Amino acid sequence: RFGVRPQVELEDLSSVEVPMLDPEVTEEDVEEEIDRLRTEEADLLPLEDEPAGDTDYVNIDLQRIDPQTDTPIIGDKDEDLTFFLDDERLKEDLRVALMGRKAGETFRVTLPQEQPTHEHEGHGHQHDHGGEEEDRLYEVTVNDVKRRDLPPLDEEFVRRVSEGEFHDLEAFREDIRKRLQEAWDGRAREMVQGEVIDKMLELHPVPVPESVIEGYLDSFVKQVEEENDGELPADFDEEHFRRRNRRDAEKQGRWMLIRDQIIEEEDLEVSDEELQAFFADQAEGDDEVSSQQIKQFYRSMPDMMEKVEQQILSDKVYDLLLDRLDV
Repeated sequence: RFGVRPQVELEDLSSVEVPMLDPEVTEEDVEEEIDRLRTEEADLLPLEDEPAGDTDYVNIDLQRIDPQTDTPIIGDKDEDLTFFLDDERLKEDLRVALMGRKAGETFRVTLPQEQPTHEHEGHGHQHDHGGEEEDRLYEVTVNDVKRRDLPPLDEEFVRRVSEGEFHDLEAFREDIRKRLQEAWDGRAREMVQGEVIDKMLELHPVPVPESVIEGYLDSFVKQVEEENDGELPADFDEEHFRRRNRRDAEKQGRWMLIRDQIIEEEDLEVSDEELQAFFADQAEGDDEVSSQQIKQFYRSMPDMMEKVEQQILSDKVYDLLLDRLDV
């Protein structure tokens, strides 16, 4: 696909150090998670004539205003937008403006053109689209303000949030501790994987073929299309986009060359047992789908099956490197 690959001379890793996190869940962490669950289960009680506090729920209308004529712009209005003011994704300018407001109030605020209410969201790799952000003037109408009423921490709450799995509060706390530890261990592994990649890139400054870089840039552009209903935005500047993301494409390409060299030298392969373990993991907790059905699904989608196998190989590479590096 990418033409002739350059040979990578792998360095001795026995004396190379990589920091490893060893997170440990505390009682405070468990209590914070329980508070989060209680918050999710809370009822919302309307506030008749009370100002919005820093954890309250608000319902607003957002009307854009033309600053030149000081009049509403027809067709540029969002109604019944709802937020909790402690939502970390909420734009700080809007959060501050809503604090202390009461239902029925109207006021004006200046907000960014892109994502005026929330910070950019998304998973996976984020690319720089370029361009300058412009502020816009809005008129905000507060329709409703409500406050959370947290449920008591009792056996009924435990049964409800655990869907009947637990009835005892202490057993529930222990399960939360276990789940948090598993999640934190997973994050620690992801972080050390990033450190490992950075260290390997530093040790192996192999030149990346132009075809490899362009291949990754093509995939970045494709991702933008997929995020926008299968087509690029009308104002998308592909040349600028490729230029701004070239360094990232080169980095990913270099890691791919190093990774593939390790796979080749170590004769790493994906076994049927490893694939079966993946399918079983995907089916775990789902009573309606078996691992065999998931296997058949992936077998019918060659591209997805290829991604699964490549991910398993990548995990094997990480495990091998962690074993050889001084972590």
